[in-house]
Amino acid sequence: DWEDARLNIPLVEGDEVATSAGSRIELQFDSSTYVRIDERSSLRIVNLRNDGIALSLPQGTISVRLSEFDRDRAYFEVDAPGSTVAAQRSGVKIP
Repeated sequence: DWEDARLNIPLVEGDEVATSAGSRIELQFDSSTYVRIDERSSLRIVNLRNDGIALSLPQGTISVRLSEFDRDRAYFEVDAPGSTVAAQRSGVKIP
């Protein structure tokens, strides 16, 4: 069942977040990892572990901010239709 997002709502593996026209949302995974989801987008949390995060973006647009990322210690991946984006270093990536 879908429910409206609330400030600081906890998310777990398997949860999905969707936005409608004119709406956006930001997810904060830790103090240095943020995902901003644009309008008319859908995002599923595939893996949410200490050693990495994997997301699935079946539709829409996101921007990712990894201000402290070390690929030797963790992973960050986004699966989108026809491609997978894996973080290589800190920064911002808009798939």
